Amino acid sequence: MGLDVFITLVYLKALLDEHCRIVAVEPPAMQHAPNCRNHEGCAEDWRAVWWNGMGRLLLDARNPQPFDNVFKRIKSLEFGQVADDCKNMMFTRVMGINIPCLHAQNFVDSVRDRLVKKLIGT
Repeated sequence: MGLDVFITLVYLKALLDEHCRIVAVEPPAMQHAPNCRNHEGCAEDWRAVWWNGMGRLLLDARNPQPFDNVFKRIKSLEFGQVADDCKNMMFTRVMGINIPCLHAQNFVDSVRDRLVKKLIGT
């Protein structure tokens, strides 16, 4: 492995780690279902579940989990005041619009393509 590849991999790892931390601590903005009766409590509990579920599992120093595994596990957590319709809307939104694992994979693919182009010289 050449120095260029090594340096690129170190930067890639650092950027992916940063992306993971951002996903862990910044829940998607709550969008309420039309039948939601408590917007404030719903949004507050959504943030709490995101941090205590997503954040804890993604950032676990001893056993960090990939986003796909965490997302499957977070669906089974208790959501307090989050209405079921709001919860379902948010899960659909996270997977349909803001797919963190897809963003990370696109970034990895882009770096890979640039390295291949640089190494092969095309």
